[in-house]
Amino acid sequence: MKQYKVLSNIGKHLWLAMIPLFLFIASLTIPQINDLPISIDEHTSMWNAGDNPDGPYSPFDIIASLNEYSAQHTPGYFLALGLWGNLTGWHPPILRVLAIFMSMLAMAWTFRLGRDLASPQVGLVATILLSSLTFSNMYTVHIRMYPFLMVTVAFMLWIYLRVVYKPQEPTRLEFAGLFTGTLCLLSAHVFSLTILIALGLYHLLFVPKNWRWMRISGTVILAGLLFLPYVIVLVNGFKVTRT
Repeated sequence: MKQYKVLSNIGKHLWLAMIPLFLFIASLTIPQINDLPISIDEHTSMWNAGDNPDGPYSPFDIIASLNEYSAQHTPGYFLALGLWGNLTGWHPPILRVLAIFMSMLAMAWTFRLGRDLASPQVGLVATILLSSLTFSNMYTVHIRMYPFLMVTVAFMLWIYLRVVYKPQEPTRLEFAGLFTGTLCLLSAHVFSLTILIALGLYHLLFVPKNWRWMRISGTVILAGLLFLPYVIVLVNGFKVTRT
């Protein structure tokens, strides 16, 4: 029993291991923000977000730019990049800091997801695995949407499982988080739809059909309907890309 209590106390404070992990990743990534040459894709991100002779851009200007030049992309990351650039300046190293911040936020939410779903140990292992992925490491210091995609996926999985399995009735704030998470995930990348389809199948097949199930379904559907007009832009964008 005493040994179990010791292990339990260690588990409660396992989140402290995230601090040296974050410091280690920062020590590897921050020196690269000046060293890496700016790629064509990064230039495209900066242009669409407002780093061009016609900038700075408003959110509506960013969406219009995407519709004209990059209609195959969803607007979420570019809106965040436009806000960041307008606040901090359009120097590439500063813009890359946003990618590092989003990558670390993705790891933090991954830890929270694993901790709440299983245990702090699972959360830490999941975070270490995420931080060791080549894909994750490659885009941590790039001015692209992939760190934004990672954090929105982690948050969406966490908030969905929370509102589904929380013993008490979820609060309005939690349902607002589910709505926001769905909208952000849809706007992060076109392939985000695969995550929502997987969650939808899980929700349909394995979650008890009750009033909470209905509220969760309605919240996600409402966010999807709000994003639906942009689907037309994406379809047209893929047609142009293919031709």
